[in-house]
Amino acid sequence: MKEFKGTKGVWSVAGDIVIAEEETTISFVAGSIDDEHDASLIAAAPNLLLCLQQIVSSAYRIGLVSDDDSGLSLEVSKAEFYIAKALGETK
Repeated sequence: MKEFKGTKGVWSVAGDIVIAEEETTISFVAGSIDDEHDASLIAAAPNLLLCLQQIVSSAYRIGLVSDDDSGLSLEVSKAEFYIAKALGETK
């Protein structure tokens, strides 16, 4: 499983700002109706990525993915695409 190379640590929300440990600003979300909701999603991104990677790994390990496009193959392919996108491996 490839590791996220972005800012490490727990991300949290302070109003419309996403911060990491030690007050490092990750993102300033402004200009939308749902600033705090958008910031909450951004703050959850590292944990969502890790969980998705673990789900994909488990799907392969327990045989839910096969070469004949049955089971969860399509969903796992989509997950792998978005994992690669989150890791900066695709555009």
